[in-house]
Amino acid sequence: MKKNNDEIIRRINGCYVGDDCVQLMVPYKNGITILNKNGILYHHKKDSDLFICKYADDERRKQFPYSSIPMHSSRKINGKYQFANQLFNYNEPYIRINDGSLIESYVVKDNNDALIVSKLLPYEVTTSFKTRKEVEELLNPHANDKEKIYSILVDGGIIEYNLPTEKDIELFLKEYLNKEINDYLDFENDEIGGQFIKYNVDKLNLDDYKMNLNLTENGTILIAKADGKEIHLKGFDIYYVTSDLYKVDSYDISVTEYTLEQLKYLSPKIKKTKEPKISLLCNPNITKQQLRVEKAKVKTLGTKPSSNK
Repeated sequence: MKKNNDEIIRRINGCYVGDDCVQLMVPYKNGITILNKNGILYHHKKDSDLFICKYADDERRKQFPYSSIPMHSSRKINGKYQFANQLFNYNEPYIRINDGSLIESYVVKDNNDALIVSKLLPYEVTTSFKTRKEVEELLNPHANDKEKIYSILVDGGIIEYNLPTEKDIELFLKEYLNKEINDYLDFENDEIGGQFIKYNVDKLNLDDYKMNLNLTENGTILIAKADGKEIHLKGFDIYYVTSDLYKVDSYDISVTEYTLEQLKYLSPKIKKTKEPKISLLCNPNITKQQLRVEKAKVKTLGTKPSSNK
């Protein structure tokens, strides 16, 4: 996972600032999951049928410009991006699992405006060795009545991860070794030697060897817990060593709470968030009339005094 603690602070334009929340347009390329203390608010991933959007059910959205355009696409230098409208409450951490990055966002009210701070989440890594049962308990924790628990990959995909059986691991390793042998034979043209090696591969007892086979090579598995008061996030990379012995890299991920004074101290000169540039060419489902109406809302709501100094 990417690790960088630098905070990016922006001032949100007054037309997107409400009494108890702000509206943001959150960008992503291939996949994203957004969570807060109440659980998953938004999820979208290419080539997946699962789509979650709590924004559509929140009546507060109607006070903001572009609420009739909850999603739009935009082309950048490095490809096509999706933008999803989201409502972020004040003084609450929000976590975005976004195209391989873990990002925390936190919004603080500043008179008629608001400040948002975003940063890659810091983490500490510890390594331990566990039995198969202990690993299964890590990846499938018990939830109480007030908790929601999710398994999420760092690419934003929501999964139900099942640890492969040790028989499946053994078969995979033997297939891998036989493939390597076939590649060797194609190069060396040594049929007799190849048959001898294959015979020995089939007779291998994997318990005689110590390995470091990554069982989470599709990405670190994140376990998110939301109980209505807080959100907790922990990551795991799992490696098969030998029968009933697994190496576990655990990522302790911590969120940060901010005050207005802290944000102004961290960044004395704070830039404003930019207005969206929505192309009709990239968004054939959006009409010119929709854009006219929403841009008029920006002008009308943007006339209230700003606290920007």
